[in-house]
Amino acid sequence: LHTGNGGQGWTSRNSGIAFGLNGLYFRDENTGWTVGSNGTVYATANGGQNWALQTTPVLNDLNDIFFVNPGRGWAIGNGGVILSRGPLTGIADDGLSPAVSYGLGQNYPNPFNPSTTISFRIPQAQQVQLTVYNLLGQEIAVLKNETMPAGEHHLVFDAQQLTTGIYFYELQAGDYRELRRMVLMR
Repeated sequence: LHTGNGGQGWTSRNSGIAFGLNGLYFRDENTGWTVGSNGTVYATANGGQNWALQTTPVLNDLNDIFFVNPGRGWAIGNGGVILSRGPLTGIADDGLSPAVSYGLGQNYPNPFNPSTTISFRIPQAQQVQLTVYNLLGQEIAVLKNETMPAGEHHLVFDAQQLTTGIYFYELQAGDYRELRRMVLMR
């Protein structure tokens, strides 16, 4: 939402951001940042007309962000994560949270109906398999099974044909494996 009259009227804007956003800070009319699920940070230099994804070293949900000037700011998040941005460094880990080279984020939303977004991060281009299982450990779907470039990736899982219940999704990339739980509620 955006207001240009001190909150007397609001207009809806589609940010194009697929994640839930938790915090927003504008330093001036044009320069702002927002944070959200899975270590997401976006920046704008034109009052929110366009947002650019910023790289962060974590997949923890981020809850708030503050900048004292365009080159110096902090973001805080779940699990005690504190990220800082200083001149010439970009967003970096202060050492208070573990850096993540591989990571599988919690799906969003969760619980979900009928679709949800699953995010993961890999440090180098490699073969990736993302698989969904039911409570019995039976394979329900293979969402991805291909070589993917390094970086953060977001996939939408459509569970339209599945029944209400608990499901698991697993990321396999090289020697890395991680499993998470998700809940489909009709």
